Parts: sequence; structure tokens; C-alpha cells
Amino acid sequence: MDTNISRNEIFLGNRSTNLDKQRQQIDSLRQSLTDVKAIAKNNIYKITEREEKLETLSKRIDNLKETTQQFSNNASKLKKKPIPAMYYRIGIIAVVCVVILCGTLFTIKTT
Repeated sequence: MDTNISRNEIFLGNRSTNLDKQRQQIDSLRQSLTDVKAIAKNNIYKITEREEKLETLSKRIDNLKETTQQFSNNASKLKKKPIPAMYYRIGIIAVVCVVILCGTLFTIKTT
């Protein structure tokens, strides 16, 4: 065995071992930081995609609201519209009935 190892060699040997551990820790931290950075970029990308999808959905909702309002207005108009048409039909039927009755009564009187 070599017993002529000085204290400096022992100290420097331990120091280089400590430096290696520190370098490994720094490398590990750098790798972790790189991983976190990649995850953050991915999250930002996903947020941007979701924002675009939400904007599209918001536009669709607005269009649906407008279409619903138009449908409601048209339904109200149609609901009001058949009443005059119904009165018109009833009026025509009444006039036809009156003409038939008058014609029948006129023919009965003349005979």
C-alpha cells in the first residue's frame, strides 16, 4: 500500500468527487428545467388551441341566438297570419252559402 499520500491529495480527491456530484446535480437541474420548459410550451400551445375553439364556439352560439330570434319572430308572424286567412275563407264560404240560399229562395218564389 502506498502510505505516502499527502493530505492535499486526499483533500483534492474528495474535492473532485464533490465537484463531480455538484456537476451531476447541475446537469440534473438543467435537464429538469428543459423538461419544465417543454411542458410550459406545450401548455401554452394547448391554451391557444382552446382559446381558438372557444372563439369558434362563441361565434356559433351568437349565430344560434340570432337564428333562434329570427325563428321566434317568424313563428309569431305565422301565428298571427292564419287568423285573417281563416276569416277570408269563412267569408267566401258565407257568401257562397248566401248566394245558394238566395238562388234557392228566388227559384222557389218564381215557381
